[in-house]
Amino acid sequence: MDDTNPRALIMWAQMKQGTAQFFGTSTDEACGEAVNALELLDKQASSEPSIAPSWGRWNAESMVKQCGVAEKVTE
Repeated sequence: MDDTNPRALIMWAQMKQGTAQFFGTSTDEACGEAVNALELLDKQASSEPSIAPSWGRWNAESMVKQCGVAEKVTE
């Protein structure tokens, strides 16, 4: 997995969150990865050409809000 690909990271975080919820364990690690994905999306948006993929922000923002760290979400 490419550590700098925010789309892969958010998909991984969503999978981890779902697994944690299913087993009744903490989702803190998945939430941290969602915050990291948002940061990577911000960096990528400013440096990528316009033909680069642009999906993923809504997924990351929704997950971060569910985690209760909505203050990390940038408008």
